[in-house]
Amino acid sequence: MKLLPLIVMTLLITTSCKEQKEEDKAPDETFRFGKEIAPERALSDSEFSLIKSTCTDLQNKRIRFSERGDREWSFIFTLLEKSCSDSNYGAPIEVSSALRVPRSGSVFFEAPRVGTFSSDILTDEHPSFEEICTSVLKDINVTNTITSGTVKYQYRFIKAQEGAILEMAKFSQNVSGRYTPNFIESYSVLSSAYAHRGGMVYERYRVTPCSNGSSQIYRQTLKK
Repeated sequence: MKLLPLIVMTLLITTSCKEQKEEDKAPDETFRFGKEIAPERALSDSEFSLIKSTCTDLQNKRIRFSERGDREWSFIFTLLEKSCSDSNYGAPIEVSSALRVPRSGSVFFEAPRVGTFSSDILTDEHPSFEEICTSVLKDINVTNTITSGTVKYQYRFIKAQEGAILEMAKFSQNVSGRYTPNFIESYSVLSSAYAHRGGMVYERYRVTPCSNGSSQIYRQTLKK
């Protein structure tokens, strides 16, 4: 008869531990169309360290690129696109793009005449990350959310084997007043371990929702 209270106590402890684990579980902050924006929060120490080192790599790349001659460097990219009416990517397109270094303004890639190509170059001064990089490079922590009028931009910083994955989503209010994403972009950035390619984006995704419930995806990959 003394065994019953012990069993009950064990079950209570087990249940309590399970509840504690549920409470300790990190909230789902993945970006999905139709999913409401996650709560704004300060970056963790590991996130701050990752984005600071990545912003440093992006800054060094910007300086390295700006010191080159116009069209002195060129890079090969593979372009893939999935339209709203397709379930798979279309045929890949391989393009060559020269680095453009204007006398004033930001460096950019020369857009090829075929395929859908993103010619802007991710640096510490890119409009999507300038506010974040300016702060973290001064050792000032930031939150995962930037509000601009009625629009919110939320970020995720993920450690990767090659360096870091920077994700950004643009959120607008729907008819119910909830903030849901209408644009998602992801940058996979090489770390300084890759020498002169440090800070380069080796894979870039741009995703927008379709009226039929699917997504339109543009994928741009740097050939290593």
